[in-house]
Amino acid sequence: MFHSAFAGDISNRRLWRVFLCAAAAMLAVCLAHAENITICEEGCRYVNITAGIAAAKPGDTLEVHSGIYRENINVTKPIALLGINTEKGRPVVDASYKGSAIILSADGVKIDGFELRSALGNPYVEWAGILVTSNNNIISNNIAVDNDNGIYLSGFANNTILHNNATNNINGIWLNKSNSNKLGSNYLESNNLGLIVESSAGNILDGNHATNNDYGILLKSSEGNALKDNLMYENSYNFGADGINDVLLSNLVDNKPIYFLVRASGKIIDSSTRAGAVYCIDCTNVTIKDLIMENNQYGIFLSNTTHSELVNNRLTNNTYGIRLVSSPKNIIRNNEITNNLFDGLSLDSSNNNIIENNRAYKNHGYGLIILYSVDNSVITNNISINDNGMGINDSSNNLISRDLIESNINSGLLLRNASYNNISLNALNDSSRAVWLISSFKNYIERNGIFGNIDGITLEFSKNNTIIKNKIGSNRNGVLYDIGFDNIMSDNTMIGNAEDQIKLISTTTEQPPVRRVSPKSKGNKGKSGK
Repeated sequence: MFHSAFAGDISNRRLWRVFLCAAAAMLAVCLAHAENITICEEGCRYVNITAGIAAAKPGDTLEVHSGIYRENINVTKPIALLGINTEKGRPVVDASYKGSAIILSADGVKIDGFELRSALGNPYVEWAGILVTSNNNIISNNIAVDNDNGIYLSGFANNTILHNNATNNINGIWLNKSNSNKLGSNYLESNNLGLIVESSAGNILDGNHATNNDYGILLKSSEGNALKDNLMYENSYNFGADGINDVLLSNLVDNKPIYFLVRASGKIIDSSTRAGAVYCIDCTNVTIKDLIMENNQYGIFLSNTTHSELVNNRLTNNTYGIRLVSSPKNIIRNNEITNNLFDGLSLDSSNNNIIENNRAYKNHGYGLIILYSVDNSVITNNISINDNGMGINDSSNNLISRDLIESNINSGLLLRNASYNNISLNALNDSSRAVWLISSFKNYIERNGIFGNIDGITLEFSKNNTIIKNKIGSNRNGVLYDIGFDNIMSDNTMIGNAEDQIKLISTTTEQPPVRRVSPKSKGNKGKSGK
């Protein structure tokens, strides 16, 4: 028995040796037969890249000399494409507006040293200078210019993208549902979106530069990505993110560090930190004060954060100045929030916050908007000269008191699907519609001064609201109401309105006024960032 087992073991070992020797021999043969194939416009066996790929075997290298190659190339084998500058510049693959310049369909491709251009023009299909539909590729030292996407990955992993230049594309580099890729030392300039990571995880972004884009680096619906040493400067909006990511202080926006805090407690972020943007996710008892934060998606972003204070900050030229999501019991006081693309201050599913003595003006959405939130106190704020002053949507039991809400272009205060809110002792002046209720019920509107508007108070699809003791003067129309909906109106003082009360038939849909401002453009393509 022992002798039989021992003999069998020796036999198996001999078989393994034979197998390994055969594999090594086959590898040696393959390596010995790997070829370099030269492609050039004149004088070479192959004058276009597609023909060279057709002739290549796995492991071959195609050396493509200087020239303009008007092709749409599909790389279906694990080969290397090397652009060779023969003193006439790097080789150019011009897609001629017919599709992507190069598609990497096979795993394990290397592409280096090309210029890719003119993959642009189909609104229904994503074209790219380099379209990656495979894994484990190396993409390095290329220039992508004037494309829908400079480099685009959708659903693929373990690619390395290094030292590329993406300029004047709609999206410079876009990772969509793509995990575990490495992007390092890429340069992104004059794109609509410089580098976007969307619905993707486990990627490493290291040492990339984004400048003069509409958006520099944007992480959208993405978690678990690691960012270090990325520089974003002179973009309309340098940086934006949601989800939990590892963003180190070495990431800079206009030479200021990004503070991306996760599960932090007791931290103070003040002027000594020079923070350019602050994110708090799952934090408690954080103080953010005395900072100037500008040119980012969010100046300050809180998610699931509580018992924190935002005090005496200046937030300007962001997409949103301050945004809270699922963040209760915070204090927001004495901040200046101006000229942000959408909303100055946004509360979403955030309850029991105190918003006091802030100044929100010249924002292009709302100065302040409350969404799906209850029991917030908004007191003694100046919310003026915005496209829309304040919005309360799908929210209840909020206190709006002693605020100055004036000179807003559309609505001063818009309540939509809102109930049990207390609107009292405010000055609502010089707007198109000072107080506008749509499908809102049982709100209490008392002792406000409403002067110089086109419409003082407008009630559409709204009932059981109490409107008492307001001073309503010098408006074109004092109160507009639908007799089909009962509301309580008494003891209001009408002074010098062209019409004190006007009956109307409710017609406005439940949608708030359309935001009319699109992202700042630097003359880029205009198709989007999805």
